[in-house]
Formats: sequence, structure tokens, C-alpha cells
Amino acid sequence: MSASAGDVPVDRDRFAALAAAAAKCDIGGAPAGARVHFDRWLADAIARTSDLEWAASFQTSCPVDGAVAADYQHRWLAARGAPTLLAGIRFYGGDLAFPFVELLAFDQPDIDWNAAVRRLASEFASFAPRAVRVRTPAGDKPGYRGETTLDQVVVGGALSPRPDDDSDGDSDDDSDGGSAAGQSDAPLVTAVATDLAFVDRYQTSYRAWQAATPELVKALPMTTDVEWRHCLERGVIVCAYRPGTADWLGAAAAAPGDDRLVGGWAVWEMFLAASARGRGWAPTLQRALLSAVATRAKPGDCLWGTIDGRNGASLGTARRCGRYPMEDRWFLRL
Repeated sequence: MSASAGDVPVDRDRFAALAAAAAKCDIGGAPAGARVHFDRWLADAIARTSDLEWAASFQTSCPVDGAVAADYQHRWLAARGAPTLLAGIRFYGGDLAFPFVELLAFDQPDIDWNAAVRRLASEFASFAPRAVRVRTPAGDKPGYRGETTLDQVVVGGALSPRPDDDSDGDSDDDSDGGSAAGQSDAPLVTAVATDLAFVDRYQTSYRAWQAATPELVKALPMTTDVEWRHCLERGVIVCAYRPGTADWLGAAAAAPGDDRLVGGWAVWEMFLAASARGRGWAPTLQRALLSAVATRAKPGDCLWGTIDGRNGASLGTARRCGRYPMEDRWFLRL
């Protein structure tokens, strides 16, 4: 049964400890300030169990026949002898044809995923959800009897350089074992962007990539003009160029932002044009972003982001740049 926020006793310590376990994170230590970030995140998630204005805005952007604004609010599910769940409806990439339930938090370890999925599917049945998305420690697959799909991997790391990470070796091919940056035919030149003149070239290149990989279009939507403007004004953008030319080859962007347990800077974009892929240049671009962010960050800030679960090359690049998997987000299909 669902319940209002006022009806549910919230043990924040228990929620925080279980969230930390799900992200391979020491809630009292690294990443720095994890508990502060989690408390703020949980407070926002709980507030949305009663925030009708937020729910009405959500309904406007993702209207579903028969649903009213209150249906879009986050919900507590409490039952005797079962974990208390906090969850909300979502739409994958804004696609009304793919509604799913986001399990935000729960208060008991060793959760029975099959029972939890049944409860959540029943609670949000009016949306006909196609899946429930859950979080587990990186590398741990949930014990669910139905179809399970890895959606995203959350990676994060301190902004200070790692003493054991002085190589540029990696590939942005479809595997981690491609050419190293030191073996590429020419170095990549990077510079912090001071305007958005590159966006037209980015959009052209991104559309070409989408046409070649249609299965990833929903998972990896193009960064919008508004988002680029946000990163320019509030964060930092690094562009990549062919040496000695104005030939734009890619861009990376980050801006201040928190997740459940990590705070500091969130990666908004990390993209290389087709002509720059397969040359081992991805770590060069990512390290240039790390350096640019580090000059703007506060002590203890992390750089974190999500990587599509199918993108092994990007996961390899992140590791080589000092950002490591913390948490997996899985779709448990209905």
C-alpha cells in the first residue's frame, strides 16, 4: 500500500547506509561529504511525495491519458514485514512509450527484487510500466527472475591527479584494447571554450552518430542548446581540435551537480566526432576536462557521471582517467 510522507517513519541513517552499500561508498568518508549529499538528495526525493507543483509540471511534459498530477508524485510503499520503498514514475528519454518505475530508496538489506518489482508494478499500474529501475553496487547483478538489462554505470573520482595514472593509453573504439594516445598519428589540441560557436558542428556530428547507432538514441540524447549554455555559464566546456587548424573534433562539458552520494561536478557531455575516433584521443579530451574542472572545484569535489552500460570503451577511458564504477542501474523488465 502507498502512504503519504507523514505516515512513514524515515530512518535516514538506514537509508543512507543502504545507499552507500549500493554504491560501494563509505558514507562517512570517501567521496568527501557523501552523507551531506545523500541527505540533500533524499530530502528532495521525499519532498516530491507532496509537491503537487512539481508533479503538475512533470505531467505537462509527459502526459498520460487518465493520469492526474498527483499520480506523478513520488510514493512511499509501506507494508508489514516488507521493506519500505520510495519510488516514482519515469519515462525513458522522455518517451511515453517506455514508462518505468524508479526505485529511489529502501530500508532493508538483502531485498527480494522479485517481490519489490511486483509491489511497484501494482502501485504504478495506471502507467503500465515496462520495467523497474534499481541500483546495485558496480558489478553486482540483481537476483531477479525476469529479464535484466544494465542501463547505466555511475562513475566518479576525486579531481586531484592519481599518482599511479600517468599514461594516456586508451581507445575510444568498441573495446579497451585499441591504440594508445601516445601512438596516434598526431596529438589532439584542447582549449577551454569561451563561446558556443562549435555547437552547429557538434549537432551535425552527433546526428551522424545517431544515424549510425539508432539503438542508443534514447539512452544518449543530444545535448541541447540550453544545456550547453548552462555549462558555459555555470561550468566549463573543453573543445578538441586538429593540431594547427580550426578543425573541431569534439567537446566535453561539466557543471556543478550532485548525485545521491557524490557531489562536485557532473559530466554533461563527452563526444568525439567520427574523424577523431579510434585514435586513442578520448583520454586526452577527458583529462583536459578534468584539469579545467580542477581549477574551478572546491576541496573534496568529485567529477562524476553516467555511462551507458553497453559502452565498454567509455568505461575503460573513465578508469584510465581516475574515475571508477560506483553503482550500476538495472532495468528489471516486467
